[in-house]
Amino acid sequence: MRTEKAETIEPPLNPEELILVEYKNAGIDMLSRELISSLDEQESKPIAYTHELWYSKTKTMLPSIISSEIGIDPKEITMLSTSIDVLWTLSVMVDDIYDQDTHRRSKPAAWTVFGAEQTYKSAQAGFEDVLQILAKHYGVKSAQLCKSSVERGLQSIKDHKFIELSCGFNQLVENYGNRDAFFARFPFEALSIQYPESAKQLEDSAIALEKYYFAGQIGNDLDDMFKEVNGNCRYSDVKSGLVTVPTRILWEKMTESDKESFLEIFDTKELTEIQNVILNQLKYKYSVFDRSFEKIVESYTESIKILQPILREPTLEIFNGLCKSQLQKFSKYKAL
Repeated sequence: MRTEKAETIEPPLNPEELILVEYKNAGIDMLSRELISSLDEQESKPIAYTHELWYSKTKTMLPSIISSEIGIDPKEITMLSTSIDVLWTLSVMVDDIYDQDTHRRSKPAAWTVFGAEQTYKSAQAGFEDVLQILAKHYGVKSAQLCKSSVERGLQSIKDHKFIELSCGFNQLVENYGNRDAFFARFPFEALSIQYPESAKQLEDSAIALEKYYFAGQIGNDLDDMFKEVNGNCRYSDVKSGLVTVPTRILWEKMTESDKESFLEIFDTKELTEIQNVILNQLKYKYSVFDRSFEKIVESYTESIKILQPILREPTLEIFNGLCKSQLQKFSKYKAL
């Protein structure tokens, strides 16, 4: 007796997977690999190695997806998306060198494999290649805008070290915005040159993505302060003396005596067992997670509100899904 084979029902793709499909269908994956391989072998290896570590392609594809909703032909954005894809890879390589982070996605960072000097030279060569491609496809002004946005990002890393605990909240917003400029603001600025009639919608889209990525930056800060690794939270920002949104929120309402205790911990490079306990007590005493999470929700909500008049319902649903999945991920840190 013949039995019918049960039909396999595939689960629906999540927003990240949908964007990854779009990334591959648009040919960005292939073009990025071609751009990287166009460098000489020594220069291309650290970039190719780092490029393979990344699953998420939201930074690469969101400007393309949003601008196509505005009415810009996606084919006109292909090389811009490719440039952002490679630039993100280069930024990861350089960030790891600056921060002395030895791992990415549970694998050794490129500089620990190929050496810091070679990895940095590789990033520089890749950056020059990207600028040439942008100049060729979108004009010299677009290449200059890209260079300026990357320089702002590099400067923001240096400036971050000098932000004080008593800083205004807007100073952190600006610093985080500069860090994200090359994949949040730059793409829309470049497109505004080619499509001035869509400048207002492109500017609104840039603001929306700045708010979206600002929320993500706070989520990364919470990861550092709340997510445990081998029984302890990393607290790398506190140990490095870097003011983040959660540490600024913590400082804002602390008593003078608690501020004294915190200053003995801040920028100490290594924490004793007692200092770990004190820091754990302080962050819960002043509801750092809940207050930081409120800002994340607020930023995502504002971002969605700005994009509502721009995106059609299916695309807006994908963007909503990205925000929801991020919120779910960040909310788990408190329980950890």
